[in-house]
Amino acid sequence: MRLHNIFGKRVGLTIATTLAVLGSLLPFCTAPVLAEDAKAAAPAGQTNPKKAALLKELCTLLAPGKSAESTMLAAFAEQEKQTPEIIDAIISQRAPKDATPEKIAEVKKAMVETQLKVLRRTHELFSKQIDMNGLCMSIYTTVYDKYFTEPQLKQLIAFYKSSAGKRLVEVQPQIATEAIRMTNKEIEGKIMSISQQVAQEMAGKAAEKSQEAPTTAPSAPATAPAPEQK
Repeated sequence: MRLHNIFGKRVGLTIATTLAVLGSLLPFCTAPVLAEDAKAAAPAGQTNPKKAALLKELCTLLAPGKSAESTMLAAFAEQEKQTPEIIDAIISQRAPKDATPEKIAEVKKAMVETQLKVLRRTHELFSKQIDMNGLCMSIYTTVYDKYFTEPQLKQLIAFYKSSAGKRLVEVQPQIATEAIRMTNKEIEGKIMSISQQVAQEMAGKAAEKSQEAPTTAPSAPATAPAPEQK
């Protein structure tokens, strides 16, 4: 069970990393420097029709939902590819010393099969229950409305209609996927090391508490005197 929990956290980390990297690659972060300051952006409230049309046009050009879906697909595929290696690393650290190679191989095979089923089912439900296109369009429109003025939106639209802008939108999923892969490669060993350190610390604290607990066994209850024989 502990091995399944560790792997579950690993899957969650990959998904979280995917979304975090995708967020860091939001198109407006890589857009050219704009002439006006963002301080002129419209205050919170209902967006005027002219600006709303610009926001819709920009988001249509950027297709954030498509980029998010492509990135998540790549992330799930990468996770499937890494599953046997991850399981092998976990078992190598957690398997009992007296476990036979045959038993370790049996457990590894079962865990790989189980985790692949979990991963594929997660992807299936994710695709069915979350409308990434609608979600991203709604979120990005709100964010752009908050940080950009109408003149700035026009400049962004002009950029993303250019050859450089179209190229950025085209390769953004690949950029995010490679960034995720490189990030996972850099932190995977550290995560395993940190996990092992935390487990050792928790085991040490548990041992300290067990030593502090009273060791004197409670005295047996007094027995009633035997009845006198007549």
